[in-house]
Amino acid sequence: AEQGLSLLNIIKLGGPLMYVLFALSIAMVAMVTYFFLALSPGNIMPPLFLRRIQQVIRDKKIEEARMLCAQNRNVVSQIIRSGLDSVQKGPRGVLEAMNSEGSRRASSLWQKINFLSDIAVISPMVGLLGTVIGMFQAFMSVSSSGITQGKINPAYLTSGVAQAVVTTIAGLVIGILATMAYAYFRGVVQRIVINLEAVCSRYSDTIAEGAE
Repeated sequence: AEQGLSLLNIIKLGGPLMYVLFALSIAMVAMVTYFFLALSPGNIMPPLFLRRIQQVIRDKKIEEARMLCAQNRNVVSQIIRSGLDSVQKGPRGVLEAMNSEGSRRASSLWQKINFLSDIAVISPMVGLLGTVIGMFQAFMSVSSSGITQGKINPAYLTSGVAQAVVTTIAGLVIGILATMAYAYFRGVVQRIVINLEAVCSRYSDTIAEGAE
């Protein structure tokens, strides 16, 4: 009661595993912030770049289109660049090259957001470990010196039970937030993949026509 329930005191009550959970929460916040920025439409498929590259390809300026893709390092530019590099293979070869590069880029996006899923699984498990350790400490305290005249002294249970409760709550909260974030970004990546497939279909024909 004298110490209150400040964040630092709660972390101390949870024991060493709270530092692990705190690190997982920091990693989750960092990932969410990064994904909000990196997975925005402006970074994945910049509208200005798409309009510019489409016009350059239609003007049959393939080398200029390659230079434009090299200057704009984003997901869609690399997919279009793969198609430009395969113009000599014909329309089918261009489409296959773009689909292949698109699959690699999509797999990279899925792999990145899977780290949130990992945090969602690991955090509750760390909290459960803290629960087991806390209860074990509580029982050991009672068995060693917590029994007086056949009665259990509650004071000896406090530390272990506090660790068990705090780590459980922290692990579940982090796990729930990470699961919600993963579900959101999973939807974002699904929309990105659909849009990339449309880009491959549309621009493969444009590249093939521009190369003729």
